[in-house]
Order: sequence, then C-alpha cells, then structure tokens
Amino acid sequence: MKLPLLALVLALLTGCHRPSYTDDEFDVPPACDAALCPSGDAVAQTVGGDAARPDANGADPYLPSDAGTTGDVSRTPDAAPDQAAIPATPGASAPPEAEALSGTYAVRARWYARDSSQIVAFTHEMVWLATIRFDEQAGAIKMDAQLCADEGDIVSTIPTSTFVRFPERLPSRTYNIVLNGGVFTAIGAPLAMGYDADPPVPCKAGQRVAASPLQVWNKDGLCDCALSDSLPTTVSDCRVTDPDTDMQPGIAVDLKGGLNTYNSVRVRESSQFVNGLIRADKKHTAELFKDEQYYVLACKPDTCSNAVYTYCPSKFHPVEFVPLGAAEQAPGFSCRDAIAARGQFSNVPRSFPSGC
Repeated sequence: MKLPLLALVLALLTGCHRPSYTDDEFDVPPACDAALCPSGDAVAQTVGGDAARPDANGADPYLPSDAGTTGDVSRTPDAAPDQAAIPATPGASAPPEAEALSGTYAVRARWYARDSSQIVAFTHEMVWLATIRFDEQAGAIKMDAQLCADEGDIVSTIPTSTFVRFPERLPSRTYNIVLNGGVFTAIGAPLAMGYDADPPVPCKAGQRVAASPLQVWNKDGLCDCALSDSLPTTVSDCRVTDPDTDMQPGIAVDLKGGLNTYNSVRVRESSQFVNGLIRADKKHTAELFKDEQYYVLACKPDTCSNAVYTYCPSKFHPVEFVPLGAAEQAPGFSCRDAIAARGQFSNVPRSFPSGC
C-alpha cells in the first residue's frame, strides 16, 4: 500500500509513526514500539522518550544529564551544574556581583536538536521576562523567570513552525545564581508544566476516582490514579492539568505550516543557564543547558506521536540578557515588554549550527 507523502514525512519527523484512535476529540498516541523509539535507559539527553536521568553515581536528580550521549558520540559532554554549590547562608551580605546582576530583563535563548534519524532538525527560540535580585533571607542571588515565547521551526521536507499558546499563563520558575570566579550559573528545580508532580488526594495507585472539574476532557468525570511516579502519558491521568486555560489537557502547542496539528503536551523542564558572563552594561550572556522531558498526550487532528531527539551541547545555545529596569520595577513589566525587546537582541538568523 502506498502511503501519502504527509504520512511518510510524519513518520520521519517522529521516529515512529503509530496507529491512532480517537475518543471524540483527541487522538491519543499508544505506547511506542521499543524497536523504533529507544527506552529511557538507552537515551540520556533526549525528550519524547522520557529519558532516565543518570543517577547511578549519586548525581543530583535535579541536574541535567550530560549532553551528547546520543547521536554524535564525539561531542564533549557539557559539565552539569553543581547543585551543592548553591549558596545557602541566611543573613549573608550580598556579594559584589549581586548589584551587577540585579535588574529586570528580557532574556532570549536559542536551542537546537536533531531527531534520532538525524534527518529532522529543530531550531527554537525562547524569551523570558526575568528578575534577578539578592534574597537577604536566603543569603542568595535569585532569578525569577517567566516564559513569554517559545517558537521555532522543524527543518525537514515540509517546513513547519511551532509555538506555545499563552505561555505567560504558565508558571514561572525560580533559579539560584551560583558564582564561580566571575562566571555565573542559574540552577532551578524542575518545573512541572501540564501536570501536577503529586497526585490529588484521595488517589491510590490503579484506582479511578472523580476527576477535577477542570479536567473537562474526561467525559465520564473520572480519572486514573498513577501506578508509579513516572510522568503522565495519558490524558486520563489525574495529575494532568490545564495551565494555559484552553480547556484542553496539558500545554497547547500548535504546529503551523506543512503539518497543522494542535498538540496537548506535558513537560518537565529542567534546563539551566550555564557559563554566564557578567557585563557592566547589564547585557549579560550565558548558554542554555537544554534538558526537558516532553510528551505529547493528545493531538488534533488524528495523527500524533512522540519522537526521540537529541539536543546540541550548551555551547551552541546562546543566551542574551537585555536590561528593562531595576529589580524593584519588575511588577511594572509584563511579557509584552520582554517580547517588544526582541529588537535589542543580536540580529543573527536562527539556523541550525554547523558542528552539532
């Protein structure tokens, strides 16, 4: 049987093209064929496969795994930030770098990835509204970052743009700034988006219980209590939420262009900012250590699946800070201001980097 071109491209884009089924509105992807989509044990710096974070040597589970462990094995893995280095001295005075870093910023990062077939490339750009301040009570420099834009292109035989709807409705994330010889690292605990880390109460493993009134996609009013601590993979999981308030499970991601689909995803975001350089004009720079567990829970129309792909090392992921005002002025700024500041970032075309 001859497959249409679109189906062939979808298969390439996802690494494994699954049969689909629909429950009124959504196509929910079944489990992936292990022969086509590697298990988490085989993939470290990936998404879509919910890669297991390597912790056999006692590594902190909040820290990203090494990049470059799949794909081009000649890459040098990134150095994971040291969670133990986070200063925790309540009442300590602010270090000199705190004043230089303090402020409200528009922050832009670009990151890149390839799928497991090495045929499809992803180019992404993210913009945050961020405030860096010295927390006297904690004795530490903190950064609060609100995602304002997340968009990019899938570079393949059919050009496709992706973007997150209403990212300003997603929860913000707080990072601890670690200083080391004039270089800073921003380390944050993982952020759950599109799901709650803990199941609702009462909820016992394997039970079906009354769903939250906000889970309007569960037509029978019931949801499934998770069997383990593994992240949700079905829309019926009681932990699935609707943070962008569009009455769909998880976070909405639209694919526009050759592939027009509306995806409902959940993400465990664990990315960090590394190799940060402090500048007197407050136009600081850094690199993004990209690390997330991304899973498509459902999609419209009726074809969706999950791919395994590998991020480029952080040296290919430039981060720029553009100052908007003082830290205490943060309440007067919104995502609109951060996005409006895009013209002040370096005007370099977003294209897949050679060498990755």
